[in-house]
Amino acid sequence: MFYKKISKYIHLLVLTLVILVSGSLYAQEKSTLISNRNVISVHISDLLYTDLLLSYEHKSPTKDYGIYFPLAYNFGETENIFGLNSTFYTGFGIHYYFADQLPLFFYTGPELHLGMASVNYLEYSSNQSVKEDFFYTRFLINGGFRYSPAKNSSILIKLGAGVQYADFPNVSVYTKTFDGTVVKNPYYYRDKIIHPVFNFSIGLGLSF
Repeated sequence: MFYKKISKYIHLLVLTLVILVSGSLYAQEKSTLISNRNVISVHISDLLYTDLLLSYEHKSPTKDYGIYFPLAYNFGETENIFGLNSTFYTGFGIHYYFADQLPLFFYTGPELHLGMASVNYLEYSSNQSVKEDFFYTRFLINGGFRYSPAKNSSILIKLGAGVQYADFPNVSVYTKTFDGTVVKNPYYYRDKIIHPVFNFSIGLGLSF
């Protein structure tokens, strides 16, 4: 009888110690997650469009918001998710975070891009392909979440919608006459195109 009573107290003591240790570890993990205010991410989904997209986010001390900076470079000839053969783009955005629900952080916020893209035209007089560059801007409203399975890693899921403005060349600036002389194309003009765009991105991040 005495042994059974002692055994119950020992079990209760062990259970209490397990709860206390677990709570301490969770508090330590939460504190580490909160102290990590910088995240560098590689967006693996953009590689499908031959875009190498890297991003950096710096969060405020209270973790209410973060300043987000993307930098993308296209290493192929594939149109990206925004429908452009983009050479590069950069910009900045703001992530407004909702109440902490560790290890899951929901956010929303605006994002602005500035980039350069190119388009190829066929010169009928010379039967040669000509590449023309042009600038574009893009404005998005994003929403998504950042999941932190460990203290120094995170997964970013982003959905966005917005508008894109491109000063799009309709035909090439210069053309060749039949004798090979390069002259300015009299039919050259630029289309100022505004159209809706959508965004989806998955990033793997390192926090510090």
